[in-house]
Amino acid sequence: MSRGQDDMSRAESGEDAEQRIQAMVGRIAALEGKHKRSALIAPSLIVSALALLFSFGTTAVSWHRTNQQDIQDARRELRSLLQRLAALPRENQELLVKYKDAPNIAGGLSAMLNQENVLLARQAVEITGRIPKYVTSTEYASLFLALNQGSGLGADYIWLMDRAVTTARSPLDVVSARRQKGAFLISMGRLAEGRAEFQRALSVYEGYPDTYVSAAQDAITELQWSQIEYAKGQCSESRRHLADADKKLSGLPEVPYTQQLKMQIAETQRDVMRRCS
Repeated sequence: MSRGQDDMSRAESGEDAEQRIQAMVGRIAALEGKHKRSALIAPSLIVSALALLFSFGTTAVSWHRTNQQDIQDARRELRSLLQRLAALPRENQELLVKYKDAPNIAGGLSAMLNQENVLLARQAVEITGRIPKYVTSTEYASLFLALNQGSGLGADYIWLMDRAVTTARSPLDVVSARRQKGAFLISMGRLAEGRAEFQRALSVYEGYPDTYVSAAQDAITELQWSQIEYAKGQCSESRRHLADADKKLSGLPEVPYTQQLKMQIAETQRDVMRRCS
């Protein structure tokens, strides 16, 4: 190879190397630019995500506070309605006494109170539907009592007594609800169903550690069972449950509460003897 050809070859090799270097510099610059853009984008994305999470958090807290306030307001309204419903029977009785010589006036005022009872009770039922987890067994039972005794609507709202049973938090709440439901069913002529409820009430205190409480509560159940059977003219059933009530109290300490129960049993026995002799 001549000297001129050798010089030309070296020149071409130098140009190729320079081109490769330029290409590498370009790629490096491009990568650096991409990295800078990523570095700029990443913080903005993080800030946006944090802002979104904060928004969700404040919304959740706000909803929780609003929900709790709504529950408290509903509970307050329900208590107010139940207090008014509990006062209506007393007011009705006072009106009957006050206007005993004016039956038309007494009847008209009594009808107005009954209408108020229906409206308030249905309003209370609507509230219980909004906050079912925050209504107590006693409140369900009180509402049923107002609808049944005040307006004769117990048959339409018997489900309130089922709620009273399922929401009960103590043996006393359970047994009270079952007694009330059993008495209503027997009064409606549904004897088998009502007696089954009273029997369930007797099973509530089985194995209860306080023998006095269990015996006294069972005696009350038997006594109330006897009284509703008597009211329906079921004399033999009434006598049987009176005897069972008296048996439950035998052997218990003669404290005032025991004596009071025995007096109630004796009074019911006199009523049964007069009607069923």
